[in-house]
Amino acid sequence: APPTPEPPPVDPLAGLGKKERAAFRRCLSVAVGPGSGGPCAALLQKKLKQVHLHPWAVTGRMTVAGVNAVLNYQRSRGLKPTGVATRATWLALAARAPALPVELPKKCLTKGIVICVDQGHRRLFWMRDGKVVRTVKVRLGGYNSHPKTGTWRVFPTANGTWRVYDKQVDPKSENYGSGAMPYSVMFYPDMYVHYSPGFHSVGYAGSSHGCVNVGSLSDAIWIFRHTPIGTRVHIFTPRA
Repeated sequence: APPTPEPPPVDPLAGLGKKERAAFRRCLSVAVGPGSGGPCAALLQKKLKQVHLHPWAVTGRMTVAGVNAVLNYQRSRGLKPTGVATRATWLALAARAPALPVELPKKCLTKGIVICVDQGHRRLFWMRDGKVVRTVKVRLGGYNSHPKTGTWRVFPTANGTWRVYDKQVDPKSENYGSGAMPYSVMFYPDMYVHYSPGFHSVGYAGSSHGCVNVGSLSDAIWIFRHTPIGTRVHIFTPRA
């Protein structure tokens, strides 16, 4: 019998209109990241705006806010969070890929108190005995400048499981000075859950250097008061 012919390759842009398909095709091989400009940067901003991750003007120039929007999109769709839009990100945007569903891992569903941080949905779930007691919007590590060298790069929030080892209302910091991290719940040498005046004022236009930022002072105080030393902290990014 003759060999079965292979089916023709599927065009990932087939569902788009002619004009939009041409725009995406031009950008599939273009990497758009910090400082990028031009038509592909404008297309990226426009598409992120449509999924409510880029509330700012479409300028065609990638700012700090734009790079952090890319990071938040990539995390929400299970893509590698680089802050740079390459082929996988373009294809997800073209396909209008939905955000991944909220699925808390088993490590968050154990007995006792657990702080469960979902990077994809930018949420902290304060849990007791496998039940969500409080849900808090958070901001995570992203594109930011080093406080001493001024060098810009992505500062990630590490995935993993830790224990709260200390709590301080106003911890001292060599890098950020006093008052920068009020109501810190410390679970990792360089990562705390804490209130962030910056997050409160500019939202997701900025990012942390790896800490879990809380933008509501009342939520930060509640977490601080109700989280005992030794509490398990589990941080994860959903995968497609």
